Amino acid sequence: MLHYSCFQILLATISFSLQTKGMENSTCLKSMKTKETIYVRRICKTTTRRLFVFRKTVYRWCTKSMTSYKIERFNECCPGYLNISGKCEKVPCPVSHYGNDCSLSCPCETDQYERCDDNGTCLCSPGWTGNNCSQGCFYNA
Repeated sequence: MLHYSCFQILLATISFSLQTKGMENSTCLKSMKTKETIYVRRICKTTTRRLFVFRKTVYRWCTKSMTSYKIERFNECCPGYLNISGKCEKVPCPVSHYGNDCSLSCPCETDQYERCDDNGTCLCSPGWTGNNCSQGCFYNA
């Protein structure tokens, strides 16, 4: 009489993260390696000795494990991008910075500009003009 019961343990670990970048470097292909171990428990028949001569058949529970590995691949927004409505959009730089990685400081006068564009051009606040928003605009009424 054999009796079987099964249970699974699923362990997931990220084995390598960044593989390739998609269009405009906004999506990255990531991989996750998963390990699945299935334990099968059944009744096994064994024989024991008694007093060196007599043998006795004993039934005991025994467990056998089987392990398999899977690699799942999926797209994810790369660093510097956010998933907005299913599309990877570039995270805007803070007001005082610009550039691909937002590491460049805007050359504009403090409190006289709205923000820098992607090229570092100052977008002046109302009433200010010039390359770095340092010239006031005066209107005659």
